[in-house]
Amino acid sequence: MKDKLRILLRIALVLLLVCGVTVGVLYANRDIGIPTDQLEQAMRESQDIPDDWTVQTSAGDTTAAGIAYAPNHSDYVFALYIDRDTHRFFTTGWFFTMGGSLFEISDFVAAFTVNDRPETAYISMNAEKIDRAVIDSGIETRTIELDSTQPFALVLPRSSGSVTFYGADGQPAEVRIVR
Repeated sequence: MKDKLRILLRIALVLLLVCGVTVGVLYANRDIGIPTDQLEQAMRESQDIPDDWTVQTSAGDTTAAGIAYAPNHSDYVFALYIDRDTHRFFTTGWFFTMGGSLFEISDFVAAFTVNDRPETAYISMNAEKIDRAVIDSGIETRTIELDSTQPFALVLPRSSGSVTFYGADGQPAEVRIVR
């Protein structure tokens, strides 16, 4: 009986060791991404974002975006994440693809589509005081309310229709496509 218990214990120990090594290799190869609920924390760490900055994130099925900005809106950084192709074994979570600051974000709405993903990330410091995004599918119109005093990150499926951002003055805001 003791021999069987020792054998089972050794098998369990070997399986635990194999699992640990596998996770270590996956992590080292960057095949384990960031969970959605940890995007803000990962963005703060990777971009060295001060604690008093606000971070806004938005995630779709294949793209996630975030913008972090100073309390007085004098400075900002953005980050764009994608999920990896689903054919990769054990690949999960979000992977950083680009970030920093761009004038399109500070003055306009920047639209990002990465690697022909089916979603577009819209990021803006909201200089144009945008208070809503109107999505027109040709069949129906949907409105997403935004705070005109705050920067935003918004990820939307490209299949949802045309997206127009409107400022508080009722005028359409300029969207700049970033490649």
